[in-house]
Amino acid sequence: GRFDHAAAQGDRDAAALGVGTAIASTWYDLVATQAKLALLDNQRRVVADLLALTEARYEQGEVTGLDVLQQRQQLAATESQLPAMRAASIQLQGAMLVLLAQPDPASLPALPAALPAVPPAPPTGLPADLLENRPDLRAAMARYESSDASARAALRSFLPSLGLSAQAGRQYFVTDETKENDTWMVAGSVSVPLWQARGAHTGLQTSRAARDAAAHGLSSAALAAVREVESALAVEAEYRLQVEAYERQVEAATLAFEHSRERYLLGLVTYPQVLSALQAD
Repeated sequence: GRFDHAAAQGDRDAAALGVGTAIASTWYDLVATQAKLALLDNQRRVVADLLALTEARYEQGEVTGLDVLQQRQQLAATESQLPAMRAASIQLQGAMLVLLAQPDPASLPALPAALPAVPPAPPTGLPADLLENRPDLRAAMARYESSDASARAALRSFLPSLGLSAQAGRQYFVTDETKENDTWMVAGSVSVPLWQARGAHTGLQTSRAARDAAAHGLSSAALAAVREVESALAVEAEYRLQVEAYERQVEAATLAFEHSRERYLLGLVTYPQVLSALQAD
Protein backbone atom coordinates (compact mmCIF):
# COMPACT_ATOMS: atom_id res chain seq x y z
CA GLY A 1 0.00 0.00 0.00
CA ARG A 2 2.85 2.38 0.77
CA PHE A 3 4.40 1.62 -2.61
CA ASP A 4 1.08 2.24 -4.38
CA HIS A 5 0.78 5.54 -2.52
CA ALA A 6 4.29 6.52 -3.62
CA ALA A 7 3.43 5.61 -7.22
CA ALA A 8 0.31 7.77 -7.07
CA GLN A 9 2.39 10.67 -5.73
CA GLY A 10 4.86 10.21 -8.57
CA ASP A 11 2.03 10.28 -11.11
CA ARG A 12 0.68 13.44 -9.48
CA ASP A 13 4.07 15.15 -9.58
CA ALA A 14 4.61 14.06 -13.19
CA ALA A 15 1.23 15.53 -14.14
CA ALA A 16 2.14 18.78 -12.36
CA LEU A 17 5.46 18.85 -14.19
CA GLY A 18 3.65 18.31 -17.49
CA VAL A 19 1.29 21.20 -16.79
CA GLY A 20 4.23 23.42 -15.85
CA THR A 21 6.02 22.48 -19.05
CA ALA A 22 2.91 23.26 -21.10
CA ILE A 23 2.55 26.65 -19.40
CA ALA A 24 6.20 27.52 -20.06
CA SER A 25 6.00 26.38 -23.69
CA THR A 26 2.79 28.33 -24.31
CA TRP A 27 4.27 31.40 -22.62
CA TYR A 28 7.34 31.28 -24.88
CA ASP A 29 5.12 30.85 -27.95
CA LEU A 30 3.01 33.82 -26.87
CA VAL A 31 6.05 36.05 -26.32
CA ALA A 32 7.46 35.00 -29.69
CA THR A 33 4.13 35.70 -31.40
CA GLN A 34 3.95 39.16 -29.86
CA ALA A 35 7.50 39.83 -31.02
CA LYS A 36 6.58 38.70 -34.54
CA LEU A 37 3.59 41.04 -34.46
CA ALA A 38 5.82 43.94 -33.51
CA LEU A 39 8.26 42.98 -36.26
CA LEU A 40 5.50 42.75 -38.88
CA ASP A 41 4.09 46.11 -37.83
CA ASN A 42 7.55 47.65 -38.14
CA GLN A 43 7.99 46.05 -41.55
CA ARG A 44 4.62 47.42 -42.62
CA ARG A 45 5.72 50.96 -41.72
CA VAL A 46 9.03 50.53 -43.55
CA VAL A 47 7.29 49.18 -46.66
CA ALA A 48 4.70 51.97 -46.53
CA ASP A 49 7.45 54.62 -46.31
CA LEU A 50 9.26 53.01 -49.23
CA LEU A 51 5.99 52.98 -51.21
CA ALA A 52 5.53 56.69 -50.61
CA LEU A 53 9.09 57.29 -51.77
CA THR A 54 8.60 55.13 -54.87
CA GLU A 55 5.38 56.96 -55.78
CA ALA A 56 7.16 60.31 -55.38
CA ARG A 57 9.94 59.18 -57.68
CA TYR A 58 7.37 57.84 -60.14
CA GLU A 59 5.77 61.26 -60.33
CA GLN A 60 9.19 62.66 -61.14
CA GLY A 61 9.67 60.08 -63.88
CA GLU A 62 12.58 58.37 -62.14
CA VAL A 63 10.94 54.92 -61.79
CA THR A 64 8.38 52.98 -63.73
CA GLY A 65 4.81 52.16 -62.83
CA LEU A 66 5.84 48.54 -62.37
CA ASP A 67 8.07 49.56 -59.47
CA VAL A 68 5.09 51.23 -57.79
CA LEU A 69 2.87 48.21 -58.32
CA GLN A 70 5.51 45.85 -56.95
CA GLN A 71 5.90 47.97 -53.84
CA ARG A 72 2.12 48.06 -53.35
CA GLN A 73 2.11 44.29 -53.68
CA GLN A 74 4.86 44.09 -51.06
CA LEU A 75 2.81 46.25 -48.69
CA ALA A 76 -0.31 44.14 -49.21
CA ALA A 77 1.68 40.94 -48.62
CA THR A 78 3.04 42.32 -45.35
CA GLU A 79 -0.39 43.47 -44.16
CA SER A 80 -1.94 40.09 -45.02
CA GLN A 81 0.27 38.40 -42.43
CA LEU A 82 -0.97 40.57 -39.56
CA PRO A 83 -4.47 39.05 -39.09
CA ALA A 84 -3.16 35.49 -38.91
CA MET A 85 -0.51 36.52 -36.40
CA ARG A 86 -3.07 38.35 -34.26
CA ALA A 87 -5.34 35.29 -34.38
CA ALA A 88 -2.46 33.10 -33.25
CA SER A 89 -1.83 35.47 -30.36
CA ILE A 90 -5.49 35.29 -29.30
CA GLN A 91 -5.42 31.48 -29.42
CA LEU A 92 -2.27 31.32 -27.33
CA GLN A 93 -3.79 33.70 -24.78
CA GLY A 94 -6.81 31.41 -24.55
CA ALA A 95 -4.54 28.41 -24.06
CA MET A 96 -2.71 30.24 -21.28
CA LEU A 97 -6.00 31.04 -19.55
CA VAL A 98 -6.98 27.36 -19.66
CA LEU A 99 -3.62 26.20 -18.34
CA LEU A 100 -3.66 28.77 -15.54
CA ALA A 101 -7.36 28.19 -14.79
CA GLN A 102 -8.04 31.92 -15.10
CA PRO A 103 -11.20 33.35 -16.68
CA ASP A 104 -9.98 36.91 -17.26
CA PRO A 105 -7.26 37.78 -19.82
CA ALA A 106 -6.22 40.65 -17.54
CA SER A 107 -4.95 38.05 -15.07
CA LEU A 108 -2.27 36.84 -17.49
CA PRO A 109 1.29 37.74 -16.53
CA ALA A 110 2.88 40.68 -18.29
CA LEU A 111 4.79 39.73 -21.41
CA PRO A 112 8.30 41.04 -22.07
CA ALA A 113 9.14 42.78 -25.30
CA ALA A 114 11.41 39.94 -26.37
CA LEU A 115 12.30 36.42 -25.37
CA PRO A 116 14.67 36.16 -22.42
CA ALA A 117 18.25 35.15 -22.96
CA VAL A 118 18.87 31.43 -23.03
CA PRO A 119 20.55 30.35 -19.78
CA PRO A 120 23.48 27.93 -19.78
CA ALA A 121 22.69 24.25 -19.95
CA PRO A 122 22.01 22.69 -16.53
CA PRO A 123 24.38 20.06 -15.13
CA THR A 124 23.37 16.61 -16.30
CA GLY A 125 24.66 14.58 -13.37
CA LEU A 126 24.57 10.80 -13.49
CA PRO A 127 21.86 8.68 -15.16
CA ALA A 128 21.01 7.24 -11.75
CA ASP A 129 20.07 10.74 -10.57
CA LEU A 130 17.07 10.63 -12.88
CA LEU A 131 15.39 8.13 -10.54
CA GLU A 132 15.31 10.82 -7.87
CA ASN A 133 14.78 13.88 -10.05
CA ARG A 134 12.04 12.65 -12.39
CA PRO A 135 8.65 11.91 -10.83
CA ASP A 136 7.61 9.54 -13.61
CA LEU A 137 10.62 7.34 -12.85
CA ARG A 138 9.88 7.49 -9.14
CA ALA A 139 6.35 6.29 -9.90
CA ALA A 140 7.68 3.46 -12.09
CA MET A 141 10.08 2.41 -9.35
CA ALA A 142 7.29 2.43 -6.76
CA ARG A 143 5.10 0.30 -9.04
CA TYR A 144 7.88 -2.24 -9.38
CA GLU A 145 8.38 -2.35 -5.60
CA SER A 146 4.63 -2.76 -5.11
CA SER A 147 4.43 -5.65 -7.59
CA ASP A 148 7.50 -7.24 -6.02
CA ALA A 149 5.85 -7.07 -2.59
CA SER A 150 2.69 -8.62 -4.04
CA ALA A 151 4.75 -11.45 -5.56
CA ARG A 152 6.40 -12.16 -2.21
CA ALA A 153 3.01 -12.14 -0.50
CA ALA A 154 1.67 -14.62 -3.08
CA LEU A 155 4.65 -16.90 -2.43
CA ARG A 156 4.03 -16.79 1.32
CA SER A 157 0.50 -18.06 0.73
CA PHE A 158 2.03 -21.53 0.11
CA LEU A 159 3.59 -21.66 3.57
CA PRO A 160 1.81 -23.19 6.55
CA SER A 161 0.10 -20.71 8.81
CA LEU A 162 0.65 -20.93 12.55
CA GLY A 163 -1.96 -19.86 15.06
CA LEU A 164 -1.87 -19.37 18.82
CA SER A 165 -4.89 -18.71 21.00
CA ALA A 166 -5.32 -18.19 24.73
CA GLN A 167 -8.35 -17.93 26.97
CA ALA A 168 -8.81 -17.18 30.66
CA GLY A 169 -11.97 -16.89 32.76
CA ARG A 170 -13.88 -17.90 35.88
CA GLN A 171 -16.58 -20.52 36.16
CA TYR A 172 -19.39 -20.65 38.74
CA PHE A 173 -21.13 -23.83 39.93
CA VAL A 174 -24.43 -23.77 41.78
CA THR A 175 -25.38 -26.86 43.79
CA ASP A 176 -26.14 -26.59 47.47
CA GLU A 177 -23.87 -23.61 47.48
CA THR A 178 -22.14 -21.49 44.91
CA LYS A 179 -18.63 -22.51 44.09
CA GLU A 180 -16.14 -20.98 41.68
CA ASN A 181 -12.82 -21.81 40.13
CA ASP A 182 -10.50 -20.15 37.61
CA THR A 183 -9.98 -21.62 34.17
CA TRP A 184 -7.43 -21.05 31.47
CA MET A 185 -6.54 -22.56 28.13
CA VAL A 186 -3.73 -22.21 25.59
CA ALA A 187 -3.99 -23.78 22.15
CA GLY A 188 -1.96 -23.80 18.98
CA SER A 189 -2.92 -24.60 15.42
CA VAL A 190 -1.19 -25.28 12.14
CA SER A 191 -2.92 -25.09 8.76
CA VAL A 192 -1.46 -26.20 5.48
CA PRO A 193 -3.03 -24.98 2.18
CA LEU A 194 -4.03 -28.07 0.23
CA TRP A 195 -7.36 -27.46 -1.47
CA GLN A 196 -6.47 -23.85 -2.42
CA ALA A 197 -3.04 -24.71 -3.80
CA ARG A 198 -4.12 -24.44 -7.44
CA GLY A 199 -5.63 -21.02 -6.98
CA ALA A 200 -2.61 -19.84 -4.98
CA HIS A 201 -0.30 -21.08 -7.75
CA THR A 202 -2.28 -19.10 -10.32
CA GLY A 203 -2.10 -16.03 -8.11
CA LEU A 204 1.65 -16.46 -7.75
CA GLN A 205 2.12 -16.69 -11.51
CA THR A 206 -0.03 -13.59 -12.03
CA SER A 207 1.86 -11.56 -9.44
CA ARG A 208 5.21 -12.62 -10.85
CA ALA A 209 4.10 -11.65 -14.35
CA ALA A 210 2.98 -8.26 -13.03
CA ARG A 211 6.37 -7.83 -11.33
CA ASP A 212 8.20 -8.68 -14.58
CA ALA A 213 6.01 -6.21 -16.49
CA ALA A 214 6.72 -3.51 -13.92
CA ALA A 215 10.46 -4.23 -14.15
CA HIS A 216 10.38 -3.93 -17.94
CA GLY A 217 8.33 -0.75 -17.63
CA LEU A 218 10.86 0.77 -15.25
CA SER A 219 13.76 -0.19 -17.52
CA SER A 220 12.01 1.24 -20.57
CA ALA A 221 11.15 4.48 -18.77
CA ALA A 222 14.73 4.86 -17.54
CA LEU A 223 16.18 4.32 -21.03
CA ALA A 224 13.69 6.79 -22.51
CA ALA A 225 14.58 9.37 -19.85
CA VAL A 226 18.31 9.07 -20.57
CA ARG A 227 17.64 9.34 -24.30
CA GLU A 228 15.46 12.42 -23.76
CA VAL A 229 18.21 14.16 -21.82
CA GLU A 230 20.88 13.31 -24.39
CA SER A 231 18.65 14.41 -27.29
CA ALA A 232 17.66 17.64 -25.54
CA LEU A 233 21.30 18.55 -24.90
CA ALA A 234 22.27 17.84 -28.50
CA VAL A 235 19.32 19.76 -29.92
CA GLU A 236 19.97 22.73 -27.63
CA ALA A 237 23.59 22.90 -28.75
CA GLU A 238 22.54 22.93 -32.40
CA TYR A 239 19.84 25.53 -31.76
CA ARG A 240 22.41 27.80 -30.14
CA LEU A 241 24.47 27.64 -33.32
CA GLN A 242 21.35 28.32 -35.37
CA VAL A 243 20.47 31.36 -33.26
CA GLU A 244 23.98 32.75 -33.74
CA ALA A 245 23.68 32.24 -37.50
CA TYR A 246 20.28 33.98 -37.52
CA GLU A 247 21.73 36.93 -35.64
CA ARG A 248 24.50 37.32 -38.21
CA GLN A 249 21.94 36.99 -41.02
CA VAL A 250 19.68 39.67 -39.52
CA GLU A 251 22.59 42.03 -39.02
CA ALA A 252 23.80 41.57 -42.60
CA ALA A 253 20.29 41.92 -44.08
CA THR A 254 19.58 45.08 -42.08
CA LEU A 255 22.82 46.71 -43.18
CA ALA A 256 22.16 45.73 -46.80
CA PHE A 257 18.64 47.20 -46.74
CA GLU A 258 19.71 50.45 -45.11
CA HIS A 259 22.58 50.84 -47.55
CA SER A 260 20.41 50.06 -50.59
CA ARG A 261 17.70 52.48 -49.42
CA GLU A 262 20.20 55.28 -49.01
CA ARG A 263 21.60 54.65 -52.47
CA TYR A 264 18.05 54.42 -53.83
CA LEU A 265 17.31 57.86 -52.41
CA LEU A 266 20.35 59.14 -54.27
CA GLY A 267 19.29 57.39 -57.45
CA LEU A 268 22.34 55.12 -57.50
CA VAL A 269 20.54 51.76 -57.45
CA THR A 270 17.37 50.45 -59.02
CA TYR A 271 14.16 49.54 -57.22
CA PRO A 272 14.56 45.73 -57.70
CA GLN A 273 17.80 45.93 -55.72
CA VAL A 274 16.02 47.68 -52.87
CA LEU A 275 13.12 45.21 -53.03
CA SER A 276 15.52 42.27 -52.82
CA ALA A 277 17.18 43.75 -49.74
CA LEU A 278 13.79 44.49 -48.17
CA GLN A 279 12.58 40.93 -48.64
CA ALA A 280 15.76 39.56 -47.11
CA ASP A 281 15.41 41.87 -44.11
